Amino acid sequence: MRISYLLMAAGLFSASAAAAGEVHIISRDEAGAFLSSHQIFQKDLARQQMTRVDYCGRSYYVYWNTIDWLDNQAYEGHSLGVEYSNGKTWRLICRNPEQQLAQVRDEARPKVQGAPDLPTDKKYGWIELLNKRSAR
Repeated sequence: MRISYLLMAAGLFSASAAAAGEVHIISRDEAGAFLSSHQIFQKDLARQQMTRVDYCGRSYYVYWNTIDWLDNQAYEGHSLGVEYSNGKTWRLICRNPEQQLAQVRDEARPKVQGAPDLPTDKKYGWIELLNKRSAR
């Protein structure tokens, strides 16, 4: 009797773990070994500095640093893919997300904190830029 309860509890636990899976953009080397990843979300979690992107016909929400990381990983020549994990295994959803059009508007990107507001009609040397940035 106890064994049947344990088996039933284990089945419920594994089913809930599979339902609570995560989606990540995974960076892998030439041999397919894991290098790094960033989690992406299927729903807007009402967090600050997230934006909507579309990969392989599906919409996701990502942080701006994930987009920068994705560009950096692609520049370094790593293999990238959107993958789903149910807690035990990884399943590829989409290959080469860096080559797809992400529905990202640059004007929605938050400005870098502490960046100087410089007039465009005047040219500055790098020393003047540093002085203006540190003055803020």
